[in-house]
Amino acid sequence: FTSLTKKPAVANLETIARVFPAGGIITPALLVKAGLIQNARAGVKVLGGGALIKAYTIKGCLVSESARGKIEKAGGKIE
Repeated sequence: FTSLTKKPAVANLETIARVFPAGGIITPALLVKAGLIQNARAGVKVLGGGALIKAYTIKGCLVSESARGKIEKAGGKIE
């Protein structure tokens, strides 16, 4: 039996910071293209795992409270 509810794909800030240069705009399509998630059909959620010192603009993703705090503290924003 499988659940009918779809869960969003998840990506940690630590992984994003390893792959993308500072100042970038992070979208679900870019996360798929970089191979960090398999697909974004059910949405994408960015989690606050790891440290973040680079500023990013996160677009079109759900963001956990811990990730939001780290993104904003590093000078990034969420749209």
